[in-house]
Amino acid sequence: MTNPITTGLCAVAVAAFAGAACYEPPSYIYGDFVGTEPLELHSSGVGVHPDTSVLSDPNNPFVGDIPVGDLKWDIETYASDVAAFYSWASILAIEPTGENQFYVAQNLADIYVNGNAVQDDLEAVREQAIAAYQAVLDHFPDAQSFDATGTFAFELVTPSYLAILDLGGTPEGDWVLVTGIGGNTTAVRR
Repeated sequence: MTNPITTGLCAVAVAAFAGAACYEPPSYIYGDFVGTEPLELHSSGVGVHPDTSVLSDPNNPFVGDIPVGDLKWDIETYASDVAAFYSWASILAIEPTGENQFYVAQNLADIYVNGNAVQDDLEAVREQAIAAYQAVLDHFPDAQSFDATGTFAFELVTPSYLAILDLGGTPEGDWVLVTGIGGNTTAVRR
């Protein structure tokens, strides 16, 4: 089966060599539309480790065909925040890491901010985003991600802590913000 994102990205490379400057991101993943519908939460713990209910969510386009390799980044970049949520949550369910949890949380926060959820679920999406960021603090305190070059690692605890505050929540546990020499703020455990 041809992967439309890979095909689209190959078309970009060909177009670049041909001098073309126009690229439209694909709207299909695995032959299905993704992210065209607002998020409707299937369960109360979806996307928050250790919950794996996303793998049985009838709205999840990735059930049975979880994105692997760089495809998760293509979905993050080119698909909607709903599609990216389902992608990261599916990956988190089978590979629980702090990076996967962080991107689930980030996409839930984006869905909330952009109002891209069923209206009755918006407040629940905000609470789910807070819980997903809290899961980074609780389960993955050493979590890191890497920049696009794959060479520079950055920690995910501080952005998770700050995102909880931005969403109107209160980080739980023994976490506090400290300001170091140079004015950098970092979340640490007491």
